[in-house]
Amino acid sequence: MDGLPAALSVFGPDGQIGTLYPSDPLGFDYCEAWLNSPNALPLHPAIPLAAGRVDSAFVAAFFENLLPEGDQRKLISMREQVSTVYGLLSKVGGESAGSMVLLPEGETPQPPIYQQLTWQQVNVLAHSGVNAAERAAIERAAEGMPAPRMSISGAQHKLLLWTTTARHPVPWAVRHRPTF
Repeated sequence: MDGLPAALSVFGPDGQIGTLYPSDPLGFDYCEAWLNSPNALPLHPAIPLAAGRVDSAFVAAFFENLLPEGDQRKLISMREQVSTVYGLLSKVGGESAGSMVLLPEGETPQPPIYQQLTWQQVNVLAHSGVNAAERAAIERAAEGMPAPRMSISGAQHKLLLWTTTARHPVPWAVRHRPTF
């Protein structure tokens, strides 16, 4: 698999769960820290919580389920120029649905980066065609921040907000961050 990582680390809310391999069918093994964790659960009943690699259709089905279906999947496949489940996960697994984050081995989830906005600015971003000059000013203020990424949980237009009492930051780079 040219250009793809040799393995993907799989993270959940409590840390690394294991490693995914591009075998046929896909292979997975739990990391020792997860196996020794009091919170450890198997990913699926057919992927037993035990040491050793499991290469099975159940592994492939579990991880394929993290990907969108239909046109959204075709769009991501064309954009990233990959067609296999492993290839897609290696390109956009840092944005997977649910609490799973898949990253090339050696990488770890990073905290999100937020841009502080007022409710008026949120309104401008949420409604296309409303005040193009203010939208441009918001985008200029975000220059130098990492580019927003499309989530594989669905490539629909969404605006994720994290609210505080004073201002309302928008996460511009929620990359490699599990959702809880």
